[in-house]
Amino acid sequence: MAINNLKTRLFAAFKGPVSVSLQRPSEILEPPCTRWILLRGPAIGSPSHRGTLLVEAKSILSWAQAHAKGVWSSDADRQSARERLPHWIEEAIEEDESVTIPSAELLDVLQPYDEDFIEKATVRLWCPDCLLTHSRVTRGSRADQLIGKSSLWVSEWRCPEGHLVHSESNEIRWIIR
Repeated sequence: MAINNLKTRLFAAFKGPVSVSLQRPSEILEPPCTRWILLRGPAIGSPSHRGTLLVEAKSILSWAQAHAKGVWSSDADRQSARERLPHWIEEAIEEDESVTIPSAELLDVLQPYDEDFIEKATVRLWCPDCLLTHSRVTRGSRADQLIGKSSLWVSEWRCPEGHLVHSESNEIRWIIR
């Protein structure tokens, strides 16, 4: 008898189906976008980057919109981040000059295009050697080698003063039939 009374009291307030949000926590907790987005650097665990690369949010908005429509991933988290990115940038607080550190999911979408952003967007590079922020990045490569069916080279970014801020080894293996 006591169990039935308890059930009656527990479920008395129930008035229909429960609404469940299917949003992932990262969608809810995404930091607000400011004018500058941290793309690469020691602060976010980029081991090959001594300097810090920032990209101006509004300068990549049209890219983010086209990317969300034109690129697809079978990874649901990555695709969700790709589709969220233009909306996140549209809401950027342009007057806020502070730097936003995006979620790991958004960084996964942005970082493969860092070279494109250096070429086509508004960027800022902080150099730890001259302790200055620059609006230009000098890109280069060295030690191009063709070894058998592999091409090897080192990509470098330098500040305008010539200080090395990023160095990364690259390899392409050619499959020739």
